[in-house]
Amino acid sequence: LMVATPENFVSPAVWVKYRDALKTCLPQGDEARHRSFAGINYRNEQLVASANRSQPAARIILVRNLDQVILEKPMPDEFPAQCWTVSKDKAALVRALLEWCTTPYRPGLAKVYVAHRILMHWSTLGLDVTSAVLGFLDGEVLEEKDRKDAFYHLVSELIRSGIFLVSRYIQWLIARGGLTDPELVKPDGPPF
Repeated sequence: LMVATPENFVSPAVWVKYRDALKTCLPQGDEARHRSFAGINYRNEQLVASANRSQPAARIILVRNLDQVILEKPMPDEFPAQCWTVSKDKAALVRALLEWCTTPYRPGLAKVYVAHRILMHWSTLGLDVTSAVLGFLDGEVLEEKDRKDAFYHLVSELIRSGIFLVSRYIQWLIARGGLTDPELVKPDGPPF
């Protein structure tokens, strides 16, 4: 089916989910199927990339997958890796993940732990979590208390795991002029 009608496999949202399973089923040495698989994979990636230029398709796919996984108990082990492959624009993926985690429209703490686990996995793939979180803070204004609380909780979990560096956060605050008022460094002061 893959060789005869490869167009049946062109669907970026579904492809990301089943690509790896399909690849493991391909017989070794069957060049026609492997070439067909590579072509299908390339076409799906093209569609995701072109959709990123015209609309945030990768973001939509990621958010849909995150909303789905929050209902599953427990989260599948391969889920963080699947999320990583949604787009080549890793900065946009991290931003979408952090926005999803801090949105007030998805109540509960599960989203914080899902985001934490995904960021832990992504850090093993080379993501600088500290830079990603600080970049998110640079561009995002967290006005609502629920968003601040979720973000603070996530950063606390990242610190506990050792993948968010407090020393770089303090340097970032000082460089931005964020530590000018002694009231801001109180233990019960604002987190940012």
